[in-house]
Amino acid sequence: MNVSREPVHTRRVAFECYRRADGLWDIEGRLDDVKPFDVELSSGVVRAGQSMHDMWLRLTIDGAMRIVDAAAATDAMPYPPACGEVAPDYRAALIGLDLGRGFRRAVLDRLGGVAGCTHMTEMLLQFPTVA
Repeated sequence: MNVSREPVHTRRVAFECYRRADGLWDIEGRLDDVKPFDVELSSGVVRAGQSMHDMWLRLTIDGAMRIVDAAAATDAMPYPPACGEVAPDYRAALIGLDLGRGFRRAVLDRLGGVAGCTHMTEMLLQFPTVA
């Protein structure tokens, strides 16, 4: 059966990994949501092709998969400033965590619910398998 379809939403989540000269590793994740039409929100209009969400996280890990540094940013969001305000909290919450042992539980305990951003935290949970 051939049914016509029209695109309504594109989410891209991409990861890149880098080996650093100091022996550490950087893993960067980016989440980008785009609609093919204008969306009118209480915060303003998001134009077709413009990012509704554009968020990134960078974790720096050592050879034992322990997080030694972290950075997060929200460059676009539909309802500012919510997710942009919590982005700096990710660094303090993540440094010292092990990407293997207990990572998921620790992330949800520290950044779940209103303590973090749903989209950013969901992306963060993919870092262990990327590493």
